[in-house]
Formats: sequence, C-alpha cells, structure tokens
Amino acid sequence: MKKITVILAFVLSLNLAVSASAAFIADLSEDDWSYPYVENLVDQGIMQTDDWGNFEPDVPTTRAEFVYSLWLAFGSPYAEIEYSFNDVYAYAPYIQAVEWALDCGVTSGIGGGAFGPDLTLAREQAFAFLLRAMEYVGCAPGYDEESEFFKQISEFHDYEEISDWARDAIQLLMNIGIVSGSDTGYLWPRQDLNNAATAAILYRALDYMGFLAGSDPVG
Repeated sequence: MKKITVILAFVLSLNLAVSASAAFIADLSEDDWSYPYVENLVDQGIMQTDDWGNFEPDVPTTRAEFVYSLWLAFGSPYAEIEYSFNDVYAYAPYIQAVEWALDCGVTSGIGGGAFGPDLTLAREQAFAFLLRAMEYVGCAPGYDEESEFFKQISEFHDYEEISDWARDAIQLLMNIGIVSGSDTGYLWPRQDLNNAATAAILYRALDYMGFLAGSDPVG
C-alpha cells in the first residue's frame, strides 16, 4: 500500500507541475547539452537555481542535494522524521527526503550514525541510489540485450574501477539509456557527479517510468 501511495503522489505531482513559462537559467546556454534537462527539472521544481538564476552545472552534487532532488522527483512522499542521522539537523530542508531515502532503502548512510549530507557523490553512488528508488516503486529496468542502448559495462576501459555493489545498477541503467559512457570508452564511476549530470539522469529516469510532464526535451 505504501508503494502505491508513493506512485500516486508521484504521478499527481508531476501532472500538476507543468510550468507556464520556461525556467530562466543564467549560467547555461540553450546550446549546452544539459540545458533541456535542467530547464525541465527547474520548471517542475525538482532542481533549483540560486537567487540570480545560476544553476552551477559543473559543481559537484552533494549527497543531500541528490537525495532531495530524487525525493522531489518521486512526488515528495511522506516520511516520518525520526532524526535517524546525527548530522542531519531538524531544520534542514532535506530532512524528510533523507528519512524517506532511508525508509525505502535508497541509502543507509556512511556509517557511525552519519549521512554525510555535504559530501560529494560519486557517479556510481548516484546510479545505485537511483536504481534502488526505481526498484522501490516497481519501475526498475531488467537486463535486456535487445535494448538499443545495450552495452556490456565490461567493455569500458575503467570497468574494474566500479565497486561490486554498483555494477548491477550501472548495467541496468545503461540498458535504458540513463547511463552512457564516453565516446572514448570510459564510465568514470568514481568521479563526482555534477549538477548537469544529475539533471540528465533524473530526467531520463522519469521519462523511462512514464511519469514525466511534457515531452522529450531532446526530441
């Protein structure tokens, strides 16, 4: 029942989130590869700009920022605040998002009772978080060699750098085009995820699950 409630809230929130006008992104050109994703998610309130309209696309996304955006993308589902982590304070805007992420198995923190909200997030960590959230609402992809995006992650030069716990997540998300490697054959699993990449993977996940308001921004 809890999962159904999450899905219904998710669909409702996104159906109501069609902005009347395009978001203003001061520090991104419309020609930038990430602009359509960023504009769409800022329009829907899933990601934010600062008071001057700056999105800071190249700045690493923190653990708190990623979980907060993920929570918003999934419809801001209710989670009881139990102060589960000693470094997530009562008035932090992301506290309910972190409690939700803990409740549904997206993350268990970094150990010692801490979540690490201000720590940057490696790409492989973000992909694992995302797949766990998709699994929780019953929308995770399967292994599909017939997919147009299919490519074995073992074909990438830095495959051995991927942590064991992240390999399935990266492979499954690659199967549906959420994860893609570079043209030169690298996945960069331990590189910090930046804000532009966060926008792209969240948008692609929402689009895959059919919960996205509006049409594909890249046609």
